[in-house]
Formats: sequence, structure tokens, C-alpha cells
Amino acid sequence: MLITIGVLGFLLIIAILFIIFVGDFKKAGEIYVQNKPAYKISDISNTSLSFDDEQLKDELKRQGILIEELNRRIQENTSKTVSHKKESASDLSKEMIDLARQTQILEQEKVLFIEKNKKLWEQSVAIHKEKERIDSIKSEIEARHKEIVDSINYAQTIQKAIVTGKKYLDTLLTDYFILWLPKNVVSGDFYWAKETPKGLMLIVADCTGHGVPGAFMSLLGISFLNQIVSQNSNIEPAELLEEMRKNVKSALHQNDNSFTNKDGMDMSCVLIDYQTKKIVFAGANNPGWIFHEQEMIELDAVKNPIGVFRREKPFEQAEYQYTKNDILYLFSDGYADQFGGKQNTKLKRQSFKTFLLEVSSQKLKMSSIQELAHEFFLMWKGKNKQTDDVILMGIRL
Repeated sequence: MLITIGVLGFLLIIAILFIIFVGDFKKAGEIYVQNKPAYKISDISNTSLSFDDEQLKDELKRQGILIEELNRRIQENTSKTVSHKKESASDLSKEMIDLARQTQILEQEKVLFIEKNKKLWEQSVAIHKEKERIDSIKSEIEARHKEIVDSINYAQTIQKAIVTGKKYLDTLLTDYFILWLPKNVVSGDFYWAKETPKGLMLIVADCTGHGVPGAFMSLLGISFLNQIVSQNSNIEPAELLEEMRKNVKSALHQNDNSFTNKDGMDMSCVLIDYQTKKIVFAGANNPGWIFHEQEMIELDAVKNPIGVFRREKPFEQAEYQYTKNDILYLFSDGYADQFGGKQNTKLKRQSFKTFLLEVSSQKLKMSSIQELAHEFFLMWKGKNKQTDDVILMGIRL
């Protein structure tokens, strides 16, 4: 009986411990259930069977093993918990260090970004100010350019009004053309015509330079021509060139001992007498051509300009008898001096002369020859800039 009571008391203590440490003794309980005898407590109280000493020792030994297993598991769980906490603390410390490093890097990048942004802003402000300055200069230049262009365009109107007008020429000539191609808006090349008691006086001139300077010289030349012919309507071509030389040298303050100012002009002067079919020609550097019976007859010029010259010679004139339908050509050197062609060279006077001989042989109207001459010039020039002012006058006699 005492043995039975002792066993029940021991089991009661085990049950209390099990309740207290339910979570940690779960597996121990499972071991106990697996090793529990196949009888119930109620069976022990109702049976008359008694335990001997060996059975009690075995049971106590088994319970001791269970207690040792329980203690071992408690120690393992405690050790794992501490280790896990240490590992968690170590991982957290590493994460904190990494986070601190990343934060420091971000702060440095933020500072650099702010500095770069500040520099960019300063550059943007500087560029904006510079753009405003450039826009202001551009507007001023455009305004001045417009003013200059308007002035030059107006100067062109004046120049066209001063040169001999088409209406006047139409009363003097029947079949003719004038190809006038200024390099710029205004030209240093000009033409002039005047009916005199001795016949029709025609002038084609090429002034020094082109553009505005050349245009000034052309206005000066036209003014002198009007003055000279009005004072002497019976003047001959050679005399007219001599008077022009005197006037130009005087106006430009040129003398034989000073060649600092070499401005002047080349000029072809022809007097046509329709009654006698006679041409009187004089040239200052500029010759003329007459197309007669499938050939070109050259009207020679003196190798002197209208203006100061070291080896100054007197101008000479010559007479030529023409026949009906002969063609007189007067020109400046701009056409022959134009660069172009496959070799990008000057056309040269001989090629120019050959071209006019070919088109003149086709018995075309002078307006058609003008169109062909203009087309040929543009074709030869190609993409090159125009070299000089161009003037070509053609008159069917």
C-alpha cells in the first residue's frame, strides 16, 4: 500500500511539473506517453497486484532519465535563445553600420549635387545674360543691316535713274540689248548714250572696284560725261577720253608724282554716224568688237586708264566703215574674268569672243543673243561667286 501511495505521489509531482513547463516538456511528455505502462491509475487502485522492489527501481530509473532529458532540452533552448539574440544583435549592428555608411555617402552626394546645381545655375544665369546681350547686338546689327540694305537699294534706284534710260535708247536704236549684271546691288560698270550733231555717242565704262565704291565712281563718270558733252556737243571720242582723264585726276587729286590713289575707269567710246555708216572708236584699256561677215573685227584701245598712270599716252581713235546688219559689241572685263568651267579658271577674252562669234552667226534677234549670253555666263560660273560687275552691250547696225 505504501509503495502504491509513493508511486501516486511521484506521478502527481511529475504532472505538476508538466503543467508548469507545458511548452518545454511537450516532447518529454510525448516520450513519457510512449514509455508509459499499459495500465491506468484506476487499475492500480483497484487491483490487488503489488510491485516488488525491482519494478520500483526500474520506474525510478525511467523517471530519472526523463528528468535529465528535460533538463538537457531546457539548457539547449536557453543556449539557442541566447545565441539567437547574440546573432540578431550582431546582424542588427552590421545593418546599422551599413546604413550609417550609406547615409554618409548619400550626404556627400547630396553636397556634391548641391554644389553642381549651384554651378549650373550660375552658368545658366551667365548664359542667359550673354544670350540677352547677343540678342541685343543681333537686333542692332539687323537694324543697321536693314538700314544699309535699304540705302543701297535706294542707291541702285538712283544709279538706274542716272544711267541712260531705256525709253531714250529705244528712240535711238532699233535692235539692241544691254546685259547688266552688278556683282552687288549697285555697280561700278555703267553705260551712257547721247545724241550729238555728229551722231550717236555710246559709252561703256568699268570703274575701279565694285559695289558702293564702284557706284560712286560711276556717278562721278556719268556726271563728267554729261558736263563735257554739254560744253562741246561736237567732241570726238579721243577728245572725250582726254577730258575725262583730266576731270578724274582733278577730282581725285591725282598727279604724276603720287600714285597712292589709282582709282579711275576703263572706257570704250564710239560715235556712230548713221548717215555715212561710219564708226569712230576710242578706248581706254577697253576694246570693242564688230561682227562682220562671219568674223570679229577688233576695235583697238590704248593701254591707259581714265586716271593717273605712270606711262601716260594720248588716246587715239580710228574709223571703221560698217555695213547693214553688222553687230557692234561693247563690254567691260567682268564677263571674260569670271571664274568657272571644269578647271575653275577665267573664261578669258578669246573664249568670250568665240562665243559671241558663234551666236552672232546664227542671225538671231539681239534679245535672243542677250538670253544666250546670260545663260552661258551662268553655266560657266556654276556655283562660283560672281567675280566682278558685268556689262555687255550689243547693237545691230
